[in-house]
Amino acid sequence: MISAKKIITLILVLIFIFPLFPFSPLAEGESKYSYPVDTVNAYPRPSAITVYTPENGSTTGVKENYNALEIVVSDNKVVSTEGIDNNIPADGFVAAIRGNSLKAEIEGLNLKQGDTVIFDEYNMEVFFINENYAPFYEKTINFDRYNSTRTENTIIIYNKGQTTNTNIWGSEVTVDENGFVAIIGGNNSLIPEGGFVISAVGRDRIAELNAAAALGLKVTVDDRAKTITFSFSAESITGKMRVEYNNFAAAIDKAKENFAILDYSECENAKNKLNSLLSDSETSIENNDTAGAMIKKYEFEKFIRQSENLITEYPAVEERAVWLRPSNSDTRDKVNDTVKAIYDAGYNAICIELIYNSTAIFPVDSEKYLFSQDPGLKGFDVLKAYIEECHNYGIEVHGWMPCYRVSHGSTTYPKLAVSTLKPEWLVKAKSGTVEVGDTKGYFLNPALPEVKEFLLDFYRYILENYSLDGFQLDYIRYPYAAGEEFGYDDYTRQLFREKQGADPMDLTTSSPLWEEWCKFRASYVTDFVKEFSEMAREIRPDIFISADVAPDFRDVYKKYMQEAEIWLTEGYIDMAFPMAYGTNVIPLYSSFTVEAAGDRAYSYIGVSDYGVDVFKRQIVETREANADGFAFFSWSQYVAGNYVNGIASTALSVPALSPSYNATNALKAQAEYIKQHIETIKYINPSALTSDIENLVKNTAEEIISATNSGFAEDCVNIIKTALDSLNDISFDEKAKEVLVSDISKALKIATLSKDKAKREYYEENQSGDESAEESREDSETGGEVSRNESDDSSQTGNSDKEKGKPKTAIIIGSALIGILLAITLIFIIKRRKQK
Repeated sequence: MISAKKIITLILVLIFIFPLFPFSPLAEGESKYSYPVDTVNAYPRPSAITVYTPENGSTTGVKENYNALEIVVSDNKVVSTEGIDNNIPADGFVAAIRGNSLKAEIEGLNLKQGDTVIFDEYNMEVFFINENYAPFYEKTINFDRYNSTRTENTIIIYNKGQTTNTNIWGSEVTVDENGFVAIIGGNNSLIPEGGFVISAVGRDRIAELNAAAALGLKVTVDDRAKTITFSFSAESITGKMRVEYNNFAAAIDKAKENFAILDYSECENAKNKLNSLLSDSETSIENNDTAGAMIKKYEFEKFIRQSENLITEYPAVEERAVWLRPSNSDTRDKVNDTVKAIYDAGYNAICIELIYNSTAIFPVDSEKYLFSQDPGLKGFDVLKAYIEECHNYGIEVHGWMPCYRVSHGSTTYPKLAVSTLKPEWLVKAKSGTVEVGDTKGYFLNPALPEVKEFLLDFYRYILENYSLDGFQLDYIRYPYAAGEEFGYDDYTRQLFREKQGADPMDLTTSSPLWEEWCKFRASYVTDFVKEFSEMAREIRPDIFISADVAPDFRDVYKKYMQEAEIWLTEGYIDMAFPMAYGTNVIPLYSSFTVEAAGDRAYSYIGVSDYGVDVFKRQIVETREANADGFAFFSWSQYVAGNYVNGIASTALSVPALSPSYNATNALKAQAEYIKQHIETIKYINPSALTSDIENLVKNTAEEIISATNSGFAEDCVNIIKTALDSLNDISFDEKAKEVLVSDISKALKIATLSKDKAKREYYEENQSGDESAEESREDSETGGEVSRNESDDSSQTGNSDKEKGKPKTAIIIGSALIGILLAITLIFIIKRRKQK
């Protein structure tokens, strides 16, 4: 059986991604009526469209020598196509077009007064709709067969069974019972009753399917010709809206089934408005008024985006981290600006890279520790600045440490690299090379005692001198490169010969001792993690130890010799960040870490840059997987990909507290969340709870709040355990029990893993070093409860709070070249990502 929770997750995912997919590019017979908008209220760049809104001022300010065409639009209707520096209508905008070819193309549309022009500010597109408007088209692709195993480079149609039962390596398009494309992306998709799923595998076939499919297109299948035709017609305009409306309504129903904490009155109001817009659009289609239908479609999609938050249940406690690679041109002002931007974007934690480009981001004695500070920083302590400023904002700081990977072939400072200073320490491949992969990475040898002591001494220096909240071990593994195996230096080989009587050089993957050889190497990494953990906890009992790990624990001895599952079960680390990079891998890959971590450690799922729509879905998937949060790689890609605008006002619009930075406040917020769940359950199903159950849970939440007002999260463990035991012994509404047990179990995990007492002791002993964490703790105590209504209160954030000295930690503000240059840019991005 597919659980109701999974169904609602899928519905929420499609609601999130629906408005983000424009209709497909031009097909045969299709005319162009939509154009990308370059900028808004800015300098009009050549060969581009700039839109000017009333926020720009009374006129556009476009100058005569710009040789621009201006189209003045009021209430979505053309007022004028003459002149420049036009007045901007209060209820409209002006589109300024520069560039002779682009101007000629748009002038060829022969727009006149009264024609329709729509500016979609979300997708940054402008639509020109006149009497000749005919955007309809068809695209046809071939498919291979029905309901069979998906083999390489095939497209299969599934119309039988509950799901497609496919693996994570393809892509699928779901077609609903009315024949419209309802979902794009994913694998192992639910097969809708009366509908079907089109499933592709292989790069070319996936590209073929994705190029043809778009949300809302009508789909027809010709079994004889084995073709699938995707059609954009007038029917598609309202068909897409109907699908979106149905799923919005279904999301509300499923939320009720799961007792999700939503404002159901507002949800119903939004549903009614969407239905009204849909009806208006259908009426326009019946009257052959395509322009009118498109206007209503635009209003519908704008409103449904604004209503995403209404049908999303936001956790009160969730790690929202981002990996951050500082620049060697950073100044304190740049640090401050970056931290504020991260805070405004909805994040509560950063993982700051301590070593990059072979050098450190902080001053260090190179004679003693070998590492040198990046000369470009000129002595500026970037790490100290980030810690201070992040703590001002209540942001948790993890020191992201690349452990064994100490340099790479394109480093700016090869003479400063440890790999240059100590080449005898480098791990060696079976082929004899010490260079790893395309980036020519240089890794230290985990088996060498001097490497272990070198790293431990350096890490001790950091722990003793910086008020980090967490220490994150990255590249804590043997290197991996296709066709290479590493660990074949003379020292490691001799150790294995002494233990097993065989030279690893003579072994192959089919040798009886191969697994022992893999475990032998992995043991050195695990021993280091164990020793570092013991040292760190002695120096800093308050610090959280984490590791960036390969997400598939089944590959432990095949690639990386990284026994992350052991580190979790043995308690060597407090957190794991599985790097689940990919568009459809979160449900599978997060499960390994979540299961191994259990209640002993936190699971923060690593995600990366695959677009705003994919990220929204992945946030939902991490919550569905019962992970404790997520981390995005990386902040520079987040900014470049314009995630800030697409995420801060939607998926991260309601603030959440980190479970680890200040567990006491997090536990208090979770207690308030539990109280809200009681009220929601009573609202949806008054008979789900008896008064005894309600009092038990409410009293427990109040006890937690009272205890955290005067003490620490750790003081609440017994209170929570007692309540949880009692609740588990009572029989009542199954779904209500599942929800409350889950909420209270989360509270127990927060309390059990809390290090707040140790943190208080650390800061009391080191007050001259960093008092900001205590300041943010006192301030956040005034806002322990995280409610939906606070999410839009931008007046309590930003510079005004900074001027007061204590920004509130629980409030977050809602809201190219082509050809060779593009190829170079793409290669650069890929290489940078591979370094992670």
